[in-house]
Parts: sequence; structure tokens; C-alpha cells
Amino acid sequence: MQRYKTVLKWVGVSIFIFIFHLVYNHFGHGVQSVSLNWAWLIPLIPALIRGVLILTKNEVTQRFALQHFWQWSNLAIWSITIWLVLQGILTIAGTGSQYLYGYGIFAVLFWIIGVGGGLKQRSKGN
Repeated sequence: MQRYKTVLKWVGVSIFIFIFHLVYNHFGHGVQSVSLNWAWLIPLIPALIRGVLILTKNEVTQRFALQHFWQWSNLAIWSITIWLVLQGILTIAGTGSQYLYGYGIFAVLFWIIGVGGGLKQRSKGN
């Protein structure tokens, strides 16, 4: 069960965002946002990838280099998810913000750091 802990967390986050989107759209007076409607799918990406890796090649998920990559990738997924939820809320409210693009920039930076750190650890033989 410990192996699936991260997968279950991401599925839980996805379910929470899905329910949040249903409630928010219900009280949105008929206005909907595409980004909020599909934001719940983003947390399923790491859940599916990690779940498939656990089922097929469990030893791969335990490598130190991949642990570093997963930690930074989780931050990137959180950044994208928050970006889409906030963008959806602001769209339904009839406004927007240029500062939301910062979440996308941070997501890319987090992912680059994760890949770079993972490759660095892999070259050390971990």
C-alpha cells in the first residue's frame, strides 16, 4: 500500500478538483470555463504514469535519481493545476490576470530542475 501512496494522493486531488469544478460551475450562473472544466485531469497524469511504473517496473520507482525527478515534477503539476483553477475562477468572474502566466513559467522551471537533477544523479550511478 505504501507504494501507491503518491498515486492515491494525486487521485484524491483530482477528485477534489472535479467536485470543486462541479460546484463552482453550478453557482456560476451558466458561465463556464474550459480551464476549470479540465483542470482535474492534470493531477491524473502523474498518478497514471507512476501507477503504470509501479505495476510494470517497481524497481524503477525506487531509484534515487527518479525520486529527485518526481519531487520536482510534483511541484510542476501543482503549479499547472493551480494555474488552471485560478484561470477558470477568474474567467467565470469575468476578469483575468497576466500574473497567472507565472505559474506556467514556474512549472517549466520546476520540470527542468527535476530533469537536470535526475540526470545528474543518474550520471553518478544512483
